[in-house]
Amino acid sequence: MSGIEVLETVRSWSNVPVIVLSIEADEEWKVQLLRSGADDYIIKPFGIAELAARCEAVLRRYRSAVDEDPIVRTGPLEADFNYGGNCVQLI
Repeated sequence: MSGIEVLETVRSWSNVPVIVLSIEADEEWKVQLLRSGADDYIIKPFGIAELAARCEAVLRRYRSAVDEDPIVRTGPLEADFNYGGNCVQLI
């Protein structure tokens, strides 16, 4: 399954934030992924501080856009998006 197919599948049932981490720097590919539902795109290599800041930014936009339960559940995984302000706690 390609990255675009994964994004389209996820977007068919969820609006969960998605950040693509890739070695591909081609502008056309990045644009396709962003138009397919990615919220951000980071080219490897990247610093952990940059990744954390981008996660915080995406979560900030996500939290302000939805009034849903801050706990997202999928199978045995639960993520609490209100845990500690700018953190996500995996339960």
